[in-house]
Amino acid sequence: MDIAALPRLTPDSRIRLSKKKEATDKPTTIAYTATITTPPASPLRLISTYAKAPIPIALNLTFTPDGLGGSVRLGQFPLDFFRRDARVDHLTVALADPTSRSELDGRVDVNYADYTITILIYATAGRPRLILQSDPPLPQDQVISVLLFGEPVDELDTGEQSSVGSMAGAIADRAISLTSLYVLGSTPIKSIAYNPQSGAFSARLQIAPGTSLTYGSKPESYQQIGLRKRIGKNWVMTTYVQESADTQDYTGNAFIEWHKRY
Repeated sequence: MDIAALPRLTPDSRIRLSKKKEATDKPTTIAYTATITTPPASPLRLISTYAKAPIPIALNLTFTPDGLGGSVRLGQFPLDFFRRDARVDHLTVALADPTSRSELDGRVDVNYADYTITILIYATAGRPRLILQSDPPLPQDQVISVLLFGEPVDELDTGEQSSVGSMAGAIADRAISLTSLYVLGSTPIKSIAYNPQSGAFSARLQIAPGTSLTYGSKPESYQQIGLRKRIGKNWVMTTYVQESADTQDYTGNAFIEWHKRY
């Protein structure tokens, strides 16, 4: 599985035949087309710790020597999203190569006591277009503030207000990938940063006292996920794994920081 991503439907490029096997195999000359579809009334059902009920999945896939095509559609299911009861109404992925160019059509409703926030998802998996709406209507900065921190923007501290502004800029520039949205919705958020010049998006998410999850991405360039943990006075250990969007190669780093305030 990819880091912090939904299960992959295509073969994993990291799994290969041994060199001995490759040397003895002859290339196939068979031309083939295979289709996989699910009956409309009998979708697949995926059990996940992120969902409160089995996820219904409808497949309409075509396999050829040139690759995989077709679509995958997630039906309605409840889940915890941004620390709230939410429901995925639907999410359809029209597969493309590379998968970051797969077309999306989705809707997620996040329920609050006095209103409902709706996230509409369009465009591509690598650079989705997100539309945030609320019922009754709220200003856009209020919608983002409530979604991220559960509070109106005027009740946030300076750092949280900065995160709301960064999130708004990243949404406007389509710098938040589907993976980014998935990570943000599943873990309490400490801070968000966005650089409109480079397109780099990053977030720190709280997972335990003194320990945070770090996530970063840049459209069509890379995505990165890691851990940051305080290991003593003035000492912090940081590790991360980064995936290249072009080559899908992984690189990892770990380092120890020492800091002191004057």
